[in-house]
Amino acid sequence: MAAPTFDWNDLRYLLAVFEEGSTLAAARKLKVDQTTVARRVAALEQAMGLTLVERRQSGYLPTEDGIAVLDYAVRMNSIATDLAAQMEQRRRGISGTVRVTMSESVANLYVVPALGRFYEEYPDVRIEIMVEDRRLDLLKGEADIALRSGTVPNDAGLVVRKLQVADWYLYASSAYIARCGMPETIAELCERPVVLCEGSVSQMPAMAWLKETARDAPVGATSSSLTNVVAAVRAGLGIGPLPQLIGDHYEDLHRCMGAIPGSRYDFFMLVRESMRNARRIRAFMDFFAAEFGKHCGPVR
Repeated sequence: MAAPTFDWNDLRYLLAVFEEGSTLAAARKLKVDQTTVARRVAALEQAMGLTLVERRQSGYLPTEDGIAVLDYAVRMNSIATDLAAQMEQRRRGISGTVRVTMSESVANLYVVPALGRFYEEYPDVRIEIMVEDRRLDLLKGEADIALRSGTVPNDAGLVVRKLQVADWYLYASSAYIARCGMPETIAELCERPVVLCEGSVSQMPAMAWLKETARDAPVGATSSSLTNVVAAVRAGLGIGPLPQLIGDHYEDLHRCMGAIPGSRYDFFMLVRESMRNARRIRAFMDFFAAEFGKHCGPVR
């Protein structure tokens, strides 16, 4: 069967013109301007090689060919309406709880703000956000999905969906830069207050790099929590290392120098292979993969 040479969407404009009686009324119904309606009808005629309407001062009237095409447009509109209703029923048929483990920063910055829109689309699904100090074991059923950064695991039984490949940078607040200036070299960095970490967070490559590279720099703040590092940097207490996913989120934070050497990381979703096709799991993964795509851009 030969593929159609016309844009199916243009049939909507033809149908609206005949239902409403004029291009102006059709434009109001479709929430576009009148010129767009006339242009799309003309494009449909050109693609089909037929004259579908008689253009009169009082409005558009269907030609014999237009009536034949209109019959198809009515049926296609009915099918599209039925399809939309069926898809709505399928979405509402998705129910249950999805337990997702993630860092506090990812939860607060990206997941929680989008939950309202997720619930509008999937009203019978509930998301349980699990912020833990330790990494929960998906294979033992401690969570359904994990949002993580670092090195992509290759554990048997887990499926990975990569969301972003990025780096850590040094960030400084607007107030800090106004007070201390923006360092452009390591030597200048060592003359300015920095935010350091202790505990397990200090073992992250970017944190260890700053502690070693700027060992002589004055310490503006020390923290064992990445969330507190963000707060300290935003408060202007010092320059601190943050993953791009977090640092770039704040308009008052600015990158200093280039990416921190050896800090490249993957940001990804993990799910148990046995759970990957559960409809509520797919709903969460597809929705939030698109959500992170808005902020992170395409995976590179």
